Amino acid sequence: MRRCCQIIASITAPLLLAAGALAATSASPGGSTLWIAKPPIAGPLSPPPELPPAPPDTPEALRLGYRLAHYYCLACHLFPEPLLLDRDTWRDGALRKMAPLLGVGRVNLDRRPDGEILKSAGIFPDAPLLPESEWRAICDYYESSAPAAALPPPSREPIAPTSRLFQPRVIPCPNPHPGVTLVRMDSAGRGLWVGTAQPPSLDLLDRRGRVLHREPMESPPTSIESRPEGHYVTLVGDVFPSDARHGRVVLVREGVSGRAWHVRPLLEGLQRPVEASLVDMDGDGHEDLVVASFGNYLGRLSWYGRSAGGGYVEHILLSRPGALCVFAPPVRRGARQSLLVLMAQAREGVYRLDPTGGEDFEETPLLQFPPVYGCTHAEWIDFNGDGALDLLLTNGDNGEYASPFKNYHGIRLYLNDGRGGLSLAWFYPLNGAFKAVAADFDGDGDLDIAAISFFPDFGRSPEEAFLYLENLGGMKFKASTIPLGTQGRWLTMEAGDLDGDGDLDIILGSFTQGPASVPIPQAIREGWLTNEAGLLFLENVGVERGQRNPVQRGDKERR
Repeated sequence: MRRCCQIIASITAPLLLAAGALAATSASPGGSTLWIAKPPIAGPLSPPPELPPAPPDTPEALRLGYRLAHYYCLACHLFPEPLLLDRDTWRDGALRKMAPLLGVGRVNLDRRPDGEILKSAGIFPDAPLLPESEWRAICDYYESSAPAAALPPPSREPIAPTSRLFQPRVIPCPNPHPGVTLVRMDSAGRGLWVGTAQPPSLDLLDRRGRVLHREPMESPPTSIESRPEGHYVTLVGDVFPSDARHGRVVLVREGVSGRAWHVRPLLEGLQRPVEASLVDMDGDGHEDLVVASFGNYLGRLSWYGRSAGGGYVEHILLSRPGALCVFAPPVRRGARQSLLVLMAQAREGVYRLDPTGGEDFEETPLLQFPPVYGCTHAEWIDFNGDGALDLLLTNGDNGEYASPFKNYHGIRLYLNDGRGGLSLAWFYPLNGAFKAVAADFDGDGDLDIAAISFFPDFGRSPEEAFLYLENLGGMKFKASTIPLGTQGRWLTMEAGDLDGDGDLDIILGSFTQGPASVPIPQAIREGWLTNEAGLLFLENVGVERGQRNPVQRGDKERR
């Protein structure tokens, strides 16, 4: 099973989190799209007396708001401290997003394709869950306690303008609006699988980027797993936020001797699935499907076992939205499978699911983050060579509403303590960080990091779009970028030996229709419309042939 989500780890968090059509009253709290875990409660609520009092230095006028905010916000996710956003963003963005979920704002569900689904689920209360005075107290608490401007970013070493390790080359895209949703090296060594959104298709490219086959799809592909019987492909249904059940998992069988390819639906009616992985969940020796349906307000993580009739039976693991990257750690033969999953909505964090009695699983949080953190990707890898799986994590979703850059966005490396615990060993600030992969790109025996940003600071630091972080040892890294880094808006990334010369190259995929929630200079926007840079091939030209060792790719088991 793959260690990380293929693409929509990116397109899912930000694009999938982009704002829907809602009309909220005044202001309201919240962060990333929230999930109400229980049916709406009739009538107002009052904070229970056992809640801790506000800190002594809290102004008297804000103490009620402090207590109410802790009561309501903690019902669905970690408490978002006011300093995580600036005052204007709380007032005009996060609080307005929260208002409908507490019944003090309204969403016109009649104008949404998924409106009936949301009505049936009772996501938005018909009546306020709290009096107007209490809602105003929450808003006053955040608006008065938040900084007037976003907190300054942490310091970092200058980014070198050019990496000598990679030579970039554009692989043209005939579509004037690149919408690449998937890049994946072909396991048979023929080249590259590419999924696109406009029009939806699954393409097989050779090593030089020429199209060998193009298979139309019902919706954009976001993941692919290859087996002798064919390719298991996830179709997201809706790229942008929706809870409509348009997603699918299909089995694609290649035609032989010029015959047509065959696409057979395996699972249908899924809510924005972003990844389907093959793993033996029940220890019976047969691979099952584990599907991360990211959704929007709704969603779930499920595994599907084969039925006697040849279909699939669903077993729900987590009944909430945001499942993004799933990894199955090794277990003994015949044992039921545990899972590690990154959740990127509401209760953002990393969770472990362990089988208990019967078909039940126990959920254990390993890392938890406030809902404004915007987790985008996770990769499990033994970074320090001690035999335990460490975690490389990115958070940089900045697409839900316009807001300043966040000083906590970036790349994090958590080391495993050998007992299953994770501790932060390294943080690199990167605006809009979307995906990071670890591999020995320079052939010196340790793991380096390649990273992309979907929401970089295009105006002041456009080099953030792609970074190569060379491992210098001692948790120190040297950052450099590439020419042509802003030729696309990089949503997807894959590392592997595309040209067959024994070292690790990188492929970037561009999705230019993403939300304009961060400033993008007009020149860059116009360039995206004319340069046809759907794919950018970063050829590794800096590793001597005697040093080449593609086995050093950090997640080699995903092959």
